[in-house]
Amino acid sequence: MSYDTVIFDLDGTLLDTLGDLTAAVGSALGALSLPPMGKEEVRARIGDGLKKLMERCLPAGTDGETVEKAMLSFRAYYAAHLFDSTAAFPGASALLARLEDAGIKTAAATNKDEPLAKTLISHFFGGLAVCGMCEGRRRKPNPDIALASLAACGGGGKVLFVGDSATDRLTAKACGFDFAGVNWGYGDCGGGVFTAENFASLGEFILSQA
Repeated sequence: MSYDTVIFDLDGTLLDTLGDLTAAVGSALGALSLPPMGKEEVRARIGDGLKKLMERCLPAGTDGETVEKAMLSFRAYYAAHLFDSTAAFPGASALLARLEDAGIKTAAATNKDEPLAKTLISHFFGGLAVCGMCEGRRRKPNPDIALASLAACGGGGKVLFVGDSATDRLTAKACGFDFAGVNWGYGDCGGGVFTAENFASLGEFILSQA
């Protein structure tokens, strides 16, 4: 049975945001007189939303008020520097167009704050539906964001969730979706029905299911 809908994670799946996330982490740490982190250090801490990222980047035992201050610093810097180095991964736009031509609904689901996610999606992918964190939604791997994305694109039927992390895999499981991993992202992408080496191979897999 073919897929009717494909929902994509954003950071590390559709977009390479690591450089700008690393810079925003550095700004937040600097505001607290802490040294910056390199890209690989930040990469290892990405996943499960901004609060978890800050908790993982700050010294163990940092109090909640300081974590909140770091989050505010991160948000202020990141909102002003969304496009400094962020880029779509090669082949992402082409695959989205190919799926649309095949009549497959597509959307993105992210733990990023929804206004920022919408700005990024609009810049790189035009009218692709996207849902992110906002009041009333729990972050992935809870199903809220992915199910909101499903509704936003008018999707249904057999659904594939595509992501780069264990969080995405667990999100797919919570929603009853199939999961496909991408090996160019920031986390552990294994354990799904397919692991893609590039967007071309992902497209071949999706369209071969008919």
